[in-house]
Amino acid sequence: MLSRRESWKRVLRVVRRADVVVEVLDARAPDESRIPRLEELVEANQKQLILAINKVDLVPYSYIKYYYKQFSREYPTVLLSVKNRWGSKKLRRKILECTEKRPVVVGIVGYPNVGKSSIINMLRGRRVAAVSSRPGFTRGEQLVKVSSNIYIYDTPGVIIPESPEKLALLGAYPIEKLREPEKVAEKILEKIPKELLLQVYGSSTLDELASKWNMTREAAARKVLQDWYRGRLGLDFQRAAAWKKIRALFHPARHDIEQLLLDYKGPLLAREIYYYLLPRVPSNLAEIIAYVQLGDYIVAVLVKPRFLLEMKKWLEQELEKLGKYSKVEEFGDKQKFIVLVYKKAGAW
Repeated sequence: MLSRRESWKRVLRVVRRADVVVEVLDARAPDESRIPRLEELVEANQKQLILAINKVDLVPYSYIKYYYKQFSREYPTVLLSVKNRWGSKKLRRKILECTEKRPVVVGIVGYPNVGKSSIINMLRGRRVAAVSSRPGFTRGEQLVKVSSNIYIYDTPGVIIPESPEKLALLGAYPIEKLREPEKVAEKILEKIPKELLLQVYGSSTLDELASKWNMTREAAARKVLQDWYRGRLGLDFQRAAAWKKIRALFHPARHDIEQLLLDYKGPLLAREIYYYLLPRVPSNLAEIIAYVQLGDYIVAVLVKPRFLLEMKKWLEQELEKLGKYSKVEEFGDKQKFIVLVYKKAGAW
């Protein structure tokens, strides 16, 4: 592994030679994977910065949506799932929106294990070939043509965190080498909703888990870290614990459907909304629940509702948190999607 000094030298080269810098974040720890020093460096060099939150397939959409909104107030932000090959087009679009320069040279930077190389490969695709090295680039560092308008620096800038604990939080440090795994495990447990921990483990604190598993606190901490590293304490674990039948409840495409609903200007009638969405909702999506509040109404879309009763039940539980709503209309095709319209009690 590079020393911290060498890693920052490489990052500085990337920043200076790029027009746009993409800072890759881990969706499981968005705040912790941001690098203020890097962002200051990008601004000091008058370059454009994009925050790319990767691994969104490992967390509930409701969780990452908060960070997406917060980060978008500072810099252009995109959600990515390299595993599901999702978000590549949006990232390309953001890159081209950042500058009028063509072609755009892009640098990918971030902590270890956040998915930098995977993003480079996802952007490159199969038919892309490397071009000759530019003057000033070190040996082995090349520009790769992604499209006629985008070139990417093929060596990602890796920044080494200050402590092994931070690396462990990002799943990038050997568990057996951690001196104080309890600290990292407690940090992880703090990030996960108590209700989910109770569903998954039956307990929500490290002391309770150690007692339940008849282990020392250190051994229990290492077990929690193993689950974290394997992605079991992300979205997949939540699905297994809460709702095994609905496998894509928090699919990132939910955001796209909700945006379509927000853009809709027609009458709030289920049939009208269905035919508005029909050519716009991709046909290859799995089960998804999306809903938005429009004045006194809530419009919900259930995509591929194979388990319609369970999906409706979950939706109604969510709506109870917003107040009293009653369903007034439902229209759609179970093979595609169903639109439901709810009206607030007492509203005319």
